[in-house]
Amino acid sequence: MELAEEVEIAVGYVQMLLARLDGRLLISHIFNPTDDPEAHEHVERLSGTFARFLAAHSGEGGPFVDRLMEKEGVANVMDEGGVPAIEILVDLARLLDLGAADPVTAQLLEAMGLNGLGAAAMRLALDGQVLRQGLFISAPSPRVGLLALLDQLKLAPEPPPWV
Repeated sequence: MELAEEVEIAVGYVQMLLARLDGRLLISHIFNPTDDPEAHEHVERLSGTFARFLAAHSGEGGPFVDRLMEKEGVANVMDEGGVPAIEILVDLARLLDLGAADPVTAQLLEAMGLNGLGAAAMRLALDGQVLRQGLFISAPSPRVGLLALLDQLKLAPEPPPWV
């Protein structure tokens, strides 16, 4: 009987931090492959970022939340009532700026029309026996690329003749 050749298996690690604050569960995580020589630095960075995240959630949210909540669509989504299960606020413009540092990524974002995105908000809440979800993404006109699909002609809501 012949033995198989030796095979090296690489395993990745996920570091996850959990905290409960005012009835909310806050989660942060990163994935590190085993061959990452800076894995310990990522964990340190995660811990520091999570500490700032907790500090922001212990008060009214700070300037980031205030700035995004000033946008009408964001405020409408976040004020829908009920008991929140998930609330997400994202400044897509700043997030896309990180990707745009790479020339190829910047060209792709522009071609797809994603470089004009602004704030985004998503909220999932339980309102009595109804599960409500709201979503808002700031995509100002004129939209190009994939976002141009949002600019469809409005059709009159007429029922078919057989109704």
